[in-house]
Parts: sequence; C-alpha cells; structure tokens
Amino acid sequence: PAVRASAVHGLGQLGRMARPSVAALLQYLKRPLSAIERLQVAIALLRIGTQTAQRVAERIIVKSRESTDPAVRATLQSITLPAPETAGEDER
Repeated sequence: PAVRASAVHGLGQLGRMARPSVAALLQYLKRPLSAIERLQVAIALLRIGTQTAQRVAERIIVKSRESTDPAVRATLQSITLPAPETAGEDER
C-alpha cells in the first residue's frame, strides 16, 4: 500500500503531465480502498485536472465528508477545489 500511495501522490505532483494516467487511477478506484486512500486518489485527480478527473474527485470528496476518521477529516481541511476547465480541454 505504501508504494501505491507514493505512486498516486507522484502522479498528483505531475499535475497535467499525468493526464494519461487518469484511466488507470479511475480503474484503481474500483479496488477495495480505505477512505484515506480514496481521498488521496481524489487529490491526485484534482491536481491532474481533466474534467472527468475533477468530477470523480469531487464525488469522492463529498462522500469523504461523511467519514469520522480523523486523518480523512484533516485531509479534507487542506483540499481546495480548482475551477473547472473549459470544454474541449478534457483529455489533452
């Protein structure tokens, strides 16, 4: 799990350059993940910034607000939702 978490974090740090990884991250979300792992993927998706990534990330964030896990709640405090991109820039 630590290696996967590092990979997810690294993709998020790449931002737009990691756009080709969106499909893999969406597939990864189909695995059984903890609430904090799902939230970490959401953060990476937000930083990557495609419209699809942002929509999925926002759904995860909304669901995460129900969590009582202190780590999830602390992480939620640090998230700022970016402005949506203009149409046509989604998967470039």
